[in-house]
Amino acid sequence: MADTYLDVAYGNDPNNAYDLYIPSSAKEPAPLLVWIHGGAWVSGHRSEFARFAEKLAADSGIATALLGYRLTPRPPTEPGQLRHPMHVQDCIEGILHLLANKSSLHYSTNIFLIGGHSAGAFIASQIALSGSTFASSRSSFNQAFRNLRGIISTEGIFDLKEFSKFDETYAPNYILPAFGEESGWKDASPQMLVPSLLSKSLRFRLIHSTQDSLVSQAQSENFKDHLLSIGFTDVKYDYLELGDHDEAPQTELVFQRVMEFINQI
Repeated sequence: MADTYLDVAYGNDPNNAYDLYIPSSAKEPAPLLVWIHGGAWVSGHRSEFARFAEKLAADSGIATALLGYRLTPRPPTEPGQLRHPMHVQDCIEGILHLLANKSSLHYSTNIFLIGGHSAGAFIASQIALSGSTFASSRSSFNQAFRNLRGIISTEGIFDLKEFSKFDETYAPNYILPAFGEESGWKDASPQMLVPSLLSKSLRFRLIHSTQDSLVSQAQSENFKDHLLSIGFTDVKYDYLELGDHDEAPQTELVFQRVMEFINQI
């Protein structure tokens, strides 16, 4: 069983909220996984992963927070309005809220992890590699995130330029509204980022389905190579038969791999 706290607000927008699932039977404060939903920065909702979070809390003793963030509307907004770096900044603020309020609920932040699906994996990796550059306070970020131990991604997007090549509709429908012109894509892409002040001991688990028809498996494979090239040593990539893009993170095999990764930390 899991104790559930829905729509915990960390900001004024309805999407600036998280749903928290805490193991009911935990005798000690449970470790925390923060999970960020996908939707190509323009759609999606944290509730899509409710079953995943409840199962993690009930079956493996992991407190799981499903984190929402403001989405970019379509058609494109004016520059600076509801677009990058708003998504990652919102998620940083949401995680800071979780970390600051641990005493009122039964979870621990001595060790915590961040995971995400698709665009959520993009945001999680932005936080891991260059989060302090997006945060309102670099020193506060570095202090709060010092206990971050791992990043988990499923069907991740990491390179906006390569993502745009996979389908001709992706740039006009998703990337341009959320990130603006191509000149800014490189600096936003985790594939091009180098670490800020977070430890190189951070662990990564990248999972991608062989049957994903929406995001190329090369996104995860190339990001694995990038992480290794910039000094991370604990990077594992699983290329598995998991169904299509939105099916993959809901499978039993992914649940098992996520649980294994968390238990190893």
